[in-house]
Amino acid sequence: HRADTGQGAVGTGTQDGQGGDHAQEDAQEELGHFFDGGPGEAVEFTALAVVETKISSVSLVVEADMEVGQNIQDQEIEVTPKSDKYSAGEYEFLNTGFSWSEEDIPVVKVSIYAEDGYKFAVSKDKITLKGATFVDYSREDESHTLVITMQLPPLAEQTSAIEQAAWTS
Repeated sequence: HRADTGQGAVGTGTQDGQGGDHAQEDAQEELGHFFDGGPGEAVEFTALAVVETKISSVSLVVEADMEVGQNIQDQEIEVTPKSDKYSAGEYEFLNTGFSWSEEDIPVVKVSIYAEDGYKFAVSKDKITLKGATFVDYSREDESHTLVITMQLPPLAEQTSAIEQAAWTS
C-alpha cells in the first residue's frame, strides 16, 4: 500500500513489495477511499439548485407615433413594463412594404426579458396591453423570454400632427 497520500498513480503495477500485479485491487481500494472519504483529501460535491420565481402576469404600455408615408423599418415604439420583474427588448414590425399607408394595421413582435431569478409562466389571458391589442405569444430561452405579437391601432384611426391651421370667414 502507498505510504504517501499526495502523489502516485493508481493501478501502475507492483506497489506492495510482494510482486505480482495488484493494479485491479489497488484501483478498487482507491475507488473505495473516494466513496468513503478517506484516506487522502476529502472530495465534496455541492449541487446548486436555482429556484426561480414565476411571473404569472405581464402588463405593458405601448406607445407609437405613426404617420402615413413614414418608413416602416424606421418606425420606433416605446414599450413600458408595469413591473420590475421583466424588461422590454427589441421589436420587429411584421408588416410588408416600405412605408405606412392609411389602410395599414401595424403588427409588431416584442421580446420581453425576465430579470435574474425570474421566469415566465403566463397564459394569454394574463397578458395585458395598453395601447395595443394582443395577438399571440410564445416563450423562449427556457421561459426567460416572452415574445408577444400585438396589433397597434390602425393608421386611419391615429391622429397626425397638425401642419397648418387657418381661419376662414
